[in-house]
Amino acid sequence: GARHVAYAPSFGKGSLDPSFDGEVRRYLSGMHGLSVREQSGVDIVRRITGRDARCVPDPTILLGDFSGLLKTAEAVPTGHVFCYALRTGEGIREVAEFVARSTGAPIASPYNVHRRWREIGQTVYPSPAGWVAMIATSSFVVTNSFHGTVLSILLKKPFLTVGLPGAKGGLNERVRNLLQQLDLMDRFVEAGDRDTVSRRIGQPIDWEGVQTRLSRIQETGREYLSSEIEAVTE
Repeated sequence: GARHVAYAPSFGKGSLDPSFDGEVRRYLSGMHGLSVREQSGVDIVRRITGRDARCVPDPTILLGDFSGLLKTAEAVPTGHVFCYALRTGEGIREVAEFVARSTGAPIASPYNVHRRWREIGQTVYPSPAGWVAMIATSSFVVTNSFHGTVLSILLKKPFLTVGLPGAKGGLNERVRNLLQQLDLMDRFVEAGDRDTVSRRIGQPIDWEGVQTRLSRIQETGREYLSSEIEAVTE
């Protein structure tokens, strides 16, 4: 008799092979409340199940405030270029090194147990709180990760998000959707695109405008959760 609610799952890409339709339909049949992280996910759910899902923000965005976590962090370096590479070092290495040369700041990259590419800058080993703190104390963030992008935005750090190249390109859907919602698509650069990087490094970000749009997105998530909780008591 429990009510099953999905909050902000992601398909990870803009489309889904129809061969998975039956499996997805079976999994979603038991869900009372459906939400997804990207608008493309809304379309996928509607195509497969005929149901409407709500587009809500990632839980990291919904939380928004990491000041409490930062108070628990160990001492970390300051003024560095924080390079968080996920899945590949291709393309992001060139961007991070270009930013480092342009700003005169060293590169610090958090340890990644799955890294199969040559080290980018100096590898550091922060705790979870230290990981967030190293974004907060950086002079610039270069990442190809959705959550690296989210934390850069929440902590109001100048950043560039580097698109995953080649066959991994479909995984850019999550971060592109977020940047479009916040009118920050100018912070997205293709892998290794130094010309665009050189133009973006010194461009300021309208954090006041970003915060206004971010607050609207957060309210969407809160409204969805509130409505689903209220449905339990009806």
